[in-house]
Amino acid sequence: MTQFTARDLDRKCASVLQACDEEGEVKITHRDGRTYRLLREPTQNDEVKVPDFAARHTAMGFEEPISKAVTDAVDKAMTENR
Repeated sequence: MTQFTARDLDRKCASVLQACDEEGEVKITHRDGRTYRLLREPTQNDEVKVPDFAARHTAMGFEEPISKAVTDAVDKAMTENR
């Protein structure tokens, strides 16, 4: 986490916000020792991070994708046990 001073926030606000965009949060320290965290809030336009299931599948040693019949059977079993 990048650390800025209150003076940086006043004089270089764009740089502080850019760092917050890139890192997700920054720490701001006041001259008297008080500290603050500035957090970036997600927006509707943010990309949702989805796990790479194909990479996990390959890492587990499976060479071929799971067949539709198997996935249908698992889905059916899960819905029946609700």
